[in-house]
Amino acid sequence: AVPPVVVRNDEWAWRDVYNWVYKKRAFDNIVISPGPGSPSCPTDIGVCLRILCECGDIPILGVCLGHQALGLVHGAKIVHAPEAIHGRLSEIEHNGCYLFNHIPSGINSGFKVVRYHSLVIEASSLPEDLVSIAWTASPKMLSFLDSDQPDNTPFWGSLNNLSITDPSERINNGEVPITINNTSKPDGHKIVMGIKHSSMPHYGVQFHPESVATHYGRQIFQNFKRITTDFGSQSSLFQERKVHSIGQFCRSMQLCPEGLVTH
Repeated sequence: AVPPVVVRNDEWAWRDVYNWVYKKRAFDNIVISPGPGSPSCPTDIGVCLRILCECGDIPILGVCLGHQALGLVHGAKIVHAPEAIHGRLSEIEHNGCYLFNHIPSGINSGFKVVRYHSLVIEASSLPEDLVSIAWTASPKMLSFLDSDQPDNTPFWGSLNNLSITDPSERINNGEVPITINNTSKPDGHKIVMGIKHSSMPHYGVQFHPESVATHYGRQIFQNFKRITTDFGSQSSLFQERKVHSIGQFCRSMQLCPEGLVTH
């Protein structure tokens, strides 16, 4: 497998994203990772909101903050959770969406995930083009001691496999200056834990599949990889993408320490 390229969300302008995603076709999918803060704060979310708005033909997986950003750009309300959750496990139900292929669902199913968040997507505010695909199975919280995860190997393996860019150009994008609403009042105990767009290959999960304590986290990433290849096989753009151009990408970043500039 090709190791991921990590780009900090405040280190690229949209023109840099467009250059590598569309002109050079260097990437097959995008993961918008967790992070502190709010998706409505430009300094917290950086260029990611525009990526979600503009890259409708690129598979995207939003995790935690990225999940909330996906909801935000399509009009869902981001609200305070009934309680802040930091390093606790929840059991999850899902609707059988392919992102959860080969993963059980519901109470006592074994599908336990790690949560670190104080904001959530308000379920009642989801627009028609966003579908809830996962939610908490019960209000019960579990500690890491309740996890019997047999495989504690991180999905990405050694951090030495990561290619981290270092462009110097920094921007603040303020396209969606939206205020956080009041505390969520979910239907019973069900907190939205996953969403997908109805027509674009965009997915979001509120929990952390990359955590060693999340059950089936590796399977979720494998499923997203399969979603990427299946979507790509139906897209003419995919045939032109340079799947192994990451080496070119990294060399370019070393040659251009001041960042990428397109004209």
